[in-house]
Amino acid sequence: MHSGVEQLYRYLSRHSQRQGGKRFLWRYLKRIAADLQVTVRTVQRRMKKLVELGLVVIEPTFFRHGGRSANRYVLVREVELGGDGGSPWGHDISRKPLSYHQMVPLLGSWLQELLSGYEWSENQLLAFDRRLRRLGPMPLEAWKKAAEQLIDDLHEG
Repeated sequence: MHSGVEQLYRYLSRHSQRQGGKRFLWRYLKRIAADLQVTVRTVQRRMKKLVELGLVVIEPTFFRHGGRSANRYVLVREVELGGDGGSPWGHDISRKPLSYHQMVPLLGSWLQELLSGYEWSENQLLAFDRRLRRLGPMPLEAWKKAAEQLIDDLHEG
């Protein structure tokens, strides 16, 4: 793994708060970039890699009047960083079992596109999401197959 991505993850972990079993922080990209002494674009590229690895979820936040606020960065799972070769940073994520919360940032847009081909009620969409959440950790390809099967089941029923 690129040392810059690991540096960003350490930064997020060090500055995050724990609430309800999760770690998160609100921070503007400009502030993160300044603190790490890199450009905003560099932070964006590194953050994208953390999202792809299923380690961070980015949640946009808004002020009460509707304007954008700083993003909320949720550390989906904590990892040990070290040089023993056992770190998850270098592994092929496509074969690694991922939980529902790790899968969503990686397949969310694919799922939305897949679902857009059907006319579903809100109850059907909620039922689909509930069923997906009940599934245990599995690799990305298995998540895709499971989602396609659930869509077929719900569309027929």
